[in-house]
Amino acid sequence: MQASARDQSTPAILVIAGGLIGIVAGFLDWMDFAPSDGEATTFKGTDLTAGTGALGLGVALLVLGIILYVRGGRTGGKGVSIAVIVLAAFVLFAGGYSALSPGDALAEFESSSVAEEYDIDDDVAKAAIKAGIEAENIEVSALAGAWVATAAGLLAFVGGIMGVRRSKQIRESGTTSTQSAESPAAPPPTV
Repeated sequence: MQASARDQSTPAILVIAGGLIGIVAGFLDWMDFAPSDGEATTFKGTDLTAGTGALGLGVALLVLGIILYVRGGRTGGKGVSIAVIVLAAFVLFAGGYSALSPGDALAEFESSSVAEEYDIDDDVAKAAIKAGIEAENIEVSALAGAWVATAAGLLAFVGGIMGVRRSKQIRESGTTSTQSAESPAAPPPTV
């Protein structure tokens, strides 16, 4: 198999798309927090630690995807692809946890945002959120941003895995072509 500059284009495009989608997710609504005796609050990604993380990591994934697209065909891009996998795993975790278990995610990671919104202590906010959810006095639901971040993380994660696999193929084909080019020609057979 001959390596070409296009060998890393599909993984790079997946990473770039995941990064762009992660950036968009940071600006979307992530959660509704509705106490039974108060007014509901909608948290945007930029209001939450997880959403801000998805936004920042989305930017990093976008940059890594561009680097993989530009240089991956020549260098293999294994290091870049591994970095993508690590960052995408964080986005996938933040988005997935927020989407699938919004109450737990809000209590564990976002109690400081709730404390600021309602002007109470962080520990009090965390305990109140957990108690309220258990007593069904608080309803927390995931919104589009959490789901979009999950998709962004998954897309970039798959791109990173594909990038690692393709980098191995690029390096193997580069080694084979380099070895055959450096090998001296066999002497002609003597008759």
